[in-house]
Amino acid sequence: MGIKAKFDRNYVRKEIMAQMAKIEGSILQILAFVGEDFVTKSRQALSIDAGLFKKGDYTDRTANLRGSIGYFILKNGRIVKRGLEGTSEGKSAAVSMLSDVKKLEKGFQLVGVAGMDYASYVEAMGYNVITSQAEVALVDLSSMLKAFAAKKGFNLEMSNGVV
Repeated sequence: MGIKAKFDRNYVRKEIMAQMAKIEGSILQILAFVGEDFVTKSRQALSIDAGLFKKGDYTDRTANLRGSIGYFILKNGRIVKRGLEGTSEGKSAAVSMLSDVKKLEKGFQLVGVAGMDYASYVEAMGYNVITSQAEVALVDLSSMLKAFAAKKGFNLEMSNGVV
């Protein structure tokens, strides 16, 4: 007497795809949370190391620098979510900065930017624009993704922000 399955391959494929969609949705939520936190902390000019960087109390006369701080979530090289609020010039600079980023053909990316071309000059003067927040975002993202993977029964190793 043999055992006969009461399901077909299409059912199994459909269930696997549904589980993958849930996992991807959770990953997107984690990436968006870390991206939003990055932007919030950057705009509030918080610094994780006051000895290394001044608190970010640079004068942003036009609001373009802080308005160019944002994040993008990419999936397979395409933008699936963006977090941009600010002046139109700032948002435009942030979007154009994304063209300088090497995009992965497969997988997710979280990209945080300060899009104004003088952001690096402000940081070179000793002010914190996004450097401190980028470090915090990497640590937060790593711990959140590891916790999510552990909850799902997987072991996740990260090196330099790459899974």
